[in-house]
Amino acid sequence: MKTHVQQGAVASVRDAANEPADRTARKLLRKFLGERFTCCRSLGPGLAAIHVGPQDAPAAGVCGAGPALGTDGFAIRSSRGRLSIFGNTPRARLYGVCHLVDEVPLRRVGAGEWQIRRVPAFPIRQWSTMTLQANGGLPLGGNFDQSLEDLVAATKRAIVRAPHYGINALQLTGRGGYEGGIDIDWLIRYRRYPEVYQHYLRDVDRGRIERLHALREIGRSCHEHGLDLVIWNHELIMPAGLKEKILAAVRKEGLSGAAARELVRNKAEELFEEVPEVDTINLTLSEVGGGIKLLHRDDVNSGDPKAIAEAARHIRILLGAIWDGCRAYGKGLQVRSYNMTPHEQAVMRLALQDLPEEIVIMTKYTFVDFRGVEYEDNPLLGAFPRNRQIVEFTLTPECNGFGYVPALLPDFYQERLRRAQRRKLAGAVGRLDYHLQHSRRNFFTEGPPVMTFDTPNEFNIVSFSRCLWDPSSDVDALWKEWTAARYGAKLAPVAEKMLRQTQEITQRVFYVKGFHLLTHLNQPPALKTIDRELDERETCWRMMFMHENKKLRRAYDALRAASNSTIAACVKDKEDAEALCRSALRLLNAGRHLNRSLGGKELQEWFTRLEIAAGTFKQVGNLYFRLRQLRNRGIAGSEAHAVLAPHIRDFLEYCLGAERRIGAQWPLYRASRGVDVYEFPWHVIEDRSELPPAVLGRLERLWLALLEPLKPGGDRADGAPLVFCVPDEIAEMTVDGRSWRVRPAVGPEEIIPGSVRLGSPLALAGGERVLLDLRGRAGTVTVRKTRRQRMRLPIHKA
Repeated sequence: MKTHVQQGAVASVRDAANEPADRTARKLLRKFLGERFTCCRSLGPGLAAIHVGPQDAPAAGVCGAGPALGTDGFAIRSSRGRLSIFGNTPRARLYGVCHLVDEVPLRRVGAGEWQIRRVPAFPIRQWSTMTLQANGGLPLGGNFDQSLEDLVAATKRAIVRAPHYGINALQLTGRGGYEGGIDIDWLIRYRRYPEVYQHYLRDVDRGRIERLHALREIGRSCHEHGLDLVIWNHELIMPAGLKEKILAAVRKEGLSGAAARELVRNKAEELFEEVPEVDTINLTLSEVGGGIKLLHRDDVNSGDPKAIAEAARHIRILLGAIWDGCRAYGKGLQVRSYNMTPHEQAVMRLALQDLPEEIVIMTKYTFVDFRGVEYEDNPLLGAFPRNRQIVEFTLTPECNGFGYVPALLPDFYQERLRRAQRRKLAGAVGRLDYHLQHSRRNFFTEGPPVMTFDTPNEFNIVSFSRCLWDPSSDVDALWKEWTAARYGAKLAPVAEKMLRQTQEITQRVFYVKGFHLLTHLNQPPALKTIDRELDERETCWRMMFMHENKKLRRAYDALRAASNSTIAACVKDKEDAEALCRSALRLLNAGRHLNRSLGGKELQEWFTRLEIAAGTFKQVGNLYFRLRQLRNRGIAGSEAHAVLAPHIRDFLEYCLGAERRIGAQWPLYRASRGVDVYEFPWHVIEDRSELPPAVLGRLERLWLALLEPLKPGGDRADGAPLVFCVPDEIAEMTVDGRSWRVRPAVGPEEIIPGSVRLGSPLALAGGERVLLDLRGRAGTVTVRKTRRQRMRLPIHKA
């Protein structure tokens, strides 16, 4: 079929090969031309053709030799009324049409002599999405509350945008087993193990079938937009019944024996038979809860050379089995080198050396999880010269606020991609979202899933993708182009100035002396989370890998010592971040009517939340390091609480004021991990208390309940009732808000910092069961006992 335009226009569209991406290119081109020209079936006088096809077709040679464009390069030429778009593949031709639509004014089509030629710097340019880590209300998998239809629609929103950025593959990421993730185990029937299906999977087959339909729909959409579809897999994850069978065989023949090899190959082959739209499996060897562990082994992490060599040998053998399954169906394989410790990295170095050249290795830009812009490069980058290697990034960005606050990092992406180019790596993949964004409950939003495209962090996607195509891209020009498109000409200069500061702000908010420390995935943390981040035997990965760096060692030791100067530096960092946010908001509000526009309201909301995040983690940091000082000095009980009391009260007053500004949302309330911010001070109290843990667990309920009448949004005019049971281990206690005097049945009295001011003291005796009526006004809570009863109560451990 040929589509022509009426007399006076400049072009007709000729058919290229009947491939899905070519069809999409023709649709885009017809729509673009239709904004100026009227399409018809007849060819009028004076018309020239737009040719979309390989360069050996009409007008070949005008933009250079075909091989010079490679697989994904394109060329556009306007000459003597003819517009030609060349590419050696359907994907490349689609890129050319997208570039024409996005970058070339319609008035230039068919006018004058000009040409454009673009060849990507990296052959592998991918996005990854976590949309399908949610389970969509189906059996097996995560606990997020969006429907599968909404999640598929969100995924397709990203797919449609991909060719406009020259992206050539989409990864569907996941976790292993049944804790959440689009893993192969959600999609196959284990038909080669019928007894497992019959006894274990039959009741959840509806979910498998619906996921299959969704995945096939996503795969077709990928191919229509020039993308390969990549799906993650965890090699030895399996249903419980099958795991028992495999383990029995493994005990006889070893982990790399025939049973395990057959399992991983069968999983791959059944996937390709069920979902032929899948082009590549991405094998990730970490996060394999519920499976047989190949990497996270105690003997490996003890540094035993024999165990490291054995683990590497098992991985290589199983890699070979899954590669055989991929090759049999003409599919690709990527291996994700993600690991947790230096010893596990040693396993990966051995296991991934000299793999077949067709296998792609994917490595995070830093040691383990995504961290800040100051974190050092992963030592595995460039370690496998035989294979194409790609770098894994987050564009959300993880550990810099996720999607809760703006954190725009274009200079970081450009610099790291330039390093990848110098190392002769094959490309990169950028994670578009974090799975919490697709949950109303966790992301505090109504309506469809929130995507990074919906937030100011969209610029991370734009800048990363442009620099992935060309690391020498003019990022300053991209800033101006993007802010003008998103915020309009009047607001754009202010928006750019505000958002350019977010890299510095978020580094100050979420890091201390360059260490990611005071948050649990950007949530208020449990105490043990911070403690582990300061323990290089646990999760302080930066020190695990960089323990010989003297500068880092000094900073790390200073954090552990928690001197007054360390506390002051931590607090100042957060205060500087607050000041930068307030300055940005003043700039926005100074412009006439700028804060009234839709974009202005967005910036107002995001920077207010960013300022509160800075203030919240300032309070967390101050209180934690005060606690650490007391630990280091061995001070506990009432003496410790007397030191902590003013800081705890400042903490609570700040949080109550912040909640009045932004409501009950992040960072005051956890989205998934961590704790609600009001719980953190109580956990500090518990850490220094000498009362029994079961008693403290009961007291926490009252301590937190007294805060409720002072929070906004709740109707406290008629009082909030609370049934409170005084533990038997307490002889008596008096609560007056400023301090709680708790006299145990056995042991010395302890004074605990109170959470709020009370109108009058509340006296309670051990074993009492009371109904309390709580009312709040002007920062003071009144408590009335409306019923009391003495009774013996069992004590349960907290």
